[in-house]
Amino acid sequence: MSEKPKKQLVGWSVYLITLCQRTALRGAASFSGCAGVIFLLAAIVTLIRVIVLHQDLNLSTSEFILGMAGIGAIGLLLLFLSSLFFQDVKEIEPVAPITRHNVGDLSEFGTLVRPSDLPPSQQQAELLRAAQPGHEMPPEELLRATQGNRDSRP
Repeated sequence: MSEKPKKQLVGWSVYLITLCQRTALRGAASFSGCAGVIFLLAAIVTLIRVIVLHQDLNLSTSEFILGMAGIGAIGLLLLFLSSLFFQDVKEIEPVAPITRHNVGDLSEFGTLVRPSDLPPSQQQAELLRAAQPGHEMPPEELLRATQGNRDSRP
């Protein structure tokens, strides 16, 4: 069996945009698929009315054939368009929002800063480290882990 692709961790705005794109494409695919089926059913019902029930539509044979071909072509085109929309949905890579529960899964390369490995009681004394190893910043430019109210800034 195929392995399920791992979801990329993204911010909430990217997550919501991706979710909206998927929803819009699924809606367009469903709408065009339903419309295609309705057009094909209309063509089939009209054919049955004319051929089996011998109802006269006051059309010449060439007008009738062109009309049925047009309705059938529109139905098939809408079904094809629906399949293209569903294919586009499959091509959107899976994403998940970054939460405090999965932030540890982020790669070191994509992270600006990461917390120290010390327990929370000892983190106050240690400066946060740069995410990229070997790219050290001067201590005055690094952040300190803080606890407490945001209003208690110096």
